Amino acid sequence: MSGTGGKSRIFVDLAVGALVIAVLFLIAATYKVETAQNGIVVRGLYGATIPYASIRSASLIDSLPVGLVRVNGIGMGFMDIGHYRSAVLGKLRLAVLKREGPYLILETETEKIILGLGSQRNRELLALVESEIVRK
Repeated sequence: MSGTGGKSRIFVDLAVGALVIAVLFLIAATYKVETAQNGIVVRGLYGATIPYASIRSASLIDSLPVGLVRVNGIGMGFMDIGHYRSAVLGKLRLAVLKREGPYLILETETEKIILGLGSQRNRELLALVESEIVRK
């Protein structure tokens, strides 16, 4: 590479890299899990509404399943969002924003969802879901 062509290429590469990093952090910053009157709402890319009435079971797992394969989503060192597959659990939807167990796993009539929002928040959500399941 010579002269300005090489410098332009480096500038474009750096700009694209910075843009990708900014988009990933924006996705992580806008991704939220909220509780609503009728269920849990996962907001953001690959979001979902999980009605309490559809939850068959809820529990905590100490770690993410070994050998997760991303089918469609974002898999970074600090977050995993989207559709995954596990040899043990089958098809999964992940919303892991903090790599801090235990993780909350919800099983509905149609899918399994693993939430990773930090130890305390996962425990709070489990208590809420359990109380809602008892009410049904």
